[in-house]
Amino acid sequence: MKIDMRGVIVPSYYDSDWTQEYIDKGLMIPESTFRRNLANASKDEPLQVYVNSPGGSVFAAYEMINAVREWKAETGQKAEIIIGAMAASAASAFAVMAGSSAKAHKNAKMMFHGASTEAWGGKEALEDEAELLGKINADIQNTLLQKYDLNPETVVEWFKEGRQGWLNADEMLEAGIVSEIIADDADPVVFDEAAMSAIEENGLKIAAVLEITAESETGETVTEDGKDGSDEPTEPSESDATEAEAEDVDPEDAGSDTTEDVEDEPAEDDKPTEPSEEYKRGLEDGMAQGRADVALEYQDRINTFNHDLKVARDDSRKYQADRDRLTEKVKQVESESESRATALRKKLDEATARIKKHIDGALSFESEPKTWEQAVKDCGGYAQAKAKYPELCSKFKTENGGK
Repeated sequence: MKIDMRGVIVPSYYDSDWTQEYIDKGLMIPESTFRRNLANASKDEPLQVYVNSPGGSVFAAYEMINAVREWKAETGQKAEIIIGAMAASAASAFAVMAGSSAKAHKNAKMMFHGASTEAWGGKEALEDEAELLGKINADIQNTLLQKYDLNPETVVEWFKEGRQGWLNADEMLEAGIVSEIIADDADPVVFDEAAMSAIEENGLKIAAVLEITAESETGETVTEDGKDGSDEPTEPSESDATEAEAEDVDPEDAGSDTTEDVEDEPAEDDKPTEPSEEYKRGLEDGMAQGRADVALEYQDRINTFNHDLKVARDDSRKYQADRDRLTEKVKQVESESESRATALRKKLDEATARIKKHIDGALSFESEPKTWEQAVKDCGGYAQAKAKYPELCSKFKTENGGK
């Protein structure tokens, strides 16, 4: 089972309707889209993850790594990483952390470097961000040094400010990052005579041509240099033998019918086909135009994507600011509510105490003393009576001149 990791690695909030076009084209891969594709993968066979990505969000890549690790643990299957044109930055971290094994195409490149971020704040906030970047770098460096045959000093240099460590397929194989290089065994493109004529007339508007061959009318393969493509010598035909004999005839022995035409080159129809200068110029112009057209198309796509990405980031910052304000407001309301609740609880406790006091007095079967002397007697002492019946104590003192 094969799933893809193509384009910029982004967080899940890019997994929406407006980004689906870019996801389908392989310009970005949200973490949630990758997890969804992984969940739909067969659990009864090994997994292949094809990686062609410049990197992106470190934490989104970490979630993809964790998802593959959990998938392997759950299914008992292996996960093989296939490195396409490029696995860079967070994508290279995925390639070395997630898979059970890895292969690379012959023209593949892998790049490692230190993590980077955008930060806003004071000295302490920036120090926190720097500490986080150091921890992220340490994760990847430890993996490289523990799993692969790499020079520690070289790896440290890769992660210094502004530096990058690039590996080609042979270097990946030598370090043990990949176990196999996928060779380029593509067959050359073969054009028929009609296609060759159109190419010669209009130019070839493609980015690159590795080899062009054509089928002759006799079915033989003819290359650009006009040869039949075979290294074996061919037997001379009867016409060739006749021409050879004619070339050996002495003009004096040939009579009056012999002219200098005997020594001329073969007729045009008998000559090997040689590409014309016009064809060559058309081919070069077409290739140049094709490269320019492709570059312009992809530049437009990149510009559109970068614009949309900037809009999304601006919206994200706006939403985050709104969320922070709402969070602060909620905390403020909760604090105020807690203060009001505390005051209400205090009033409730006081009211409860007063009610209890009245209820306790109402339920008592003992009669209240009418005089101070009776209060002292009932309470068993002056201090107890004063505390329980302060009104009788005050009245007694008034009546006795304050004594």
